[in-house]
Amino acid sequence: MKPTDAPEQAGIHDRDTFKLVAIDENFAERHITLPDAKPTGRQIAEAAGFRPADDAIVLQQLADGALEELRLEELVDLRESGVERFFVIAGDRTYRLMIDGLRMEWPRVDVSGDTIRNLVRKSEEFEVFQDFDDAPNALIEDDQVVSLGGDGLERFITKRGEKLVSVTYNGETFKLERRTYTTEELRQVFGVEEGYILQLVTKAGEFVELKPGRTLPIKKDMTFVSHAPCGHSS
Repeated sequence: MKPTDAPEQAGIHDRDTFKLVAIDENFAERHITLPDAKPTGRQIAEAAGFRPADDAIVLQQLADGALEELRLEELVDLRESGVERFFVIAGDRTYRLMIDGLRMEWPRVDVSGDTIRNLVRKSEEFEVFQDFDDAPNALIEDDQVVSLGGDGLERFITKRGEKLVSVTYNGETFKLERRTYTTEELRQVFGVEEGYILQLVTKAGEFVELKPGRTLPIKKDMTFVSHAPCGHSS
């Protein structure tokens, strides 16, 4: 499904066209123009490339950041402030959750920490915690998945993480700024010997080679090792 060509800026309307942002589940944005000030959810889904529109879930992002489903035959007024952002995602139902006090709907039963953080438009400097009534809050890693299909409303909060985090490289501790690094930056920080292979050791004990050009968000307690191409330890 290929969305139609669209202008570059949403939220600015002329007399005959109205602009909005359609966002997919990976948070990629596409700017779309419609001729109607009050389109239906179906019109928005079709403009975003869904044909038939029945295959899509349309979620309107409200002015406070909350998300609620826009039914396919429901009208929305694009002339009102703060109604230009819509998630348009394949699906047939939504699941409810709450993030930082904002009620959300999402068309996937499983949601990752990275998705939760992005739904409230927080940077990688923030950590995501699942909020429990009868237990301490639990840190949710970016690639960790939480099910929304259980009983009750799942609640999450975000908090700014520590600016510097500890990681280990070949058994030595390094303090790194909490941000995304390229492989080349990590090799320079660790002083990896030329020609050696740099690897991330996952929590499951798997060794993942960090190839040139790759980017990696750095979090606390990550482990890295290097070795010669022949497989000997560094």
